[in-house]
Amino acid sequence: MALPPSVADVLAREARSLLTRLGRVKPFALMTPMVSAAGVSFEAARAIEHYLIRGRRQLRARVRGYLRWLTSPQGRGSTPPEAGRRYALLKLRFNADLTQFDIFADALSVRAEVDNGVWLAGLDVAAADAISLASRFYDPPPCI
Repeated sequence: MALPPSVADVLAREARSLLTRLGRVKPFALMTPMVSAAGVSFEAARAIEHYLIRGRRQLRARVRGYLRWLTSPQGRGSTPPEAGRRYALLKLRFNADLTQFDIFADALSVRAEVDNGVWLAGLDVAAADAISLASRFYDPPPCI
């Protein structure tokens, strides 16, 4: 049984709603107020923002790919369970990626709390020292 247009419309609206939700994910520099002593290093902030930019770009591409598939001859000729399965996998991946974004948001927002942020910034320095090797076998990642 081919995919009925009504089912395709519902799935397309659901997929577009994911794009709307993704569009509301803002850069952390615009959302996390903290004193400068509590902030993460420039390198860590840059790495986080690049990760988020790349993640949002990949999620957008996945959702748009699903929408293209849904309107393609293969998508229109698919069964409702197949279209639903593809959407479910897309949404699972979407939610998993947003969970990663939320972990970073939590790690940064706790730095806005009085006293905690400055202590955490100090622990960042200690962690960076701990993973640095004198032999420089590798470049350590930015700590947060």
